[in-house]
Amino acid sequence: MSMDSTPGVASRGTQVSRHACLRAMPARLLVVEDDLDLSIVFARVARSVLPGVLIDWTVEYEEALGFLRQNQYDAVIADYLLRGMYSGLALYPHCLIRQPRAAFAVMSAYPMTNVLATRGPRRCPFLRKPFTIAECRDFLTRMLVN
Repeated sequence: MSMDSTPGVASRGTQVSRHACLRAMPARLLVVEDDLDLSIVFARVARSVLPGVLIDWTVEYEEALGFLRQNQYDAVIADYLLRGMYSGLALYPHCLIRQPRAAFAVMSAYPMTNVLATRGPRRCPFLRKPFTIAECRDFLTRMLVN
């Protein structure tokens, strides 16, 4: 499911992702999350952080793999527990191969300290759910703006 709208023009002095600047295109974010209620909030917050950001949202692991094959992303954020037998962490090796410059992060309501230490990518950013708008904004700023 794509949540893209007509990309806006960043105002003077606005920082944008170094990867987006190199491509002279808007930043692009892939969110893999099965809670669709978060999609509107996440999109609004992401666009407040970086106007014009393109967002692809999916609830399915397999569809996320397709997005990773078809598009270039500046950041990928995946829920730890997805529908079926999949974990968002399982996307990380695919990101390393297909999106080596993309930042990768995990979000979850599940306690993740031990999981990320033993199974996750080293120094993987983590967004704990439920989160406040301010926490989401700060997290996305770290992910998308350098």
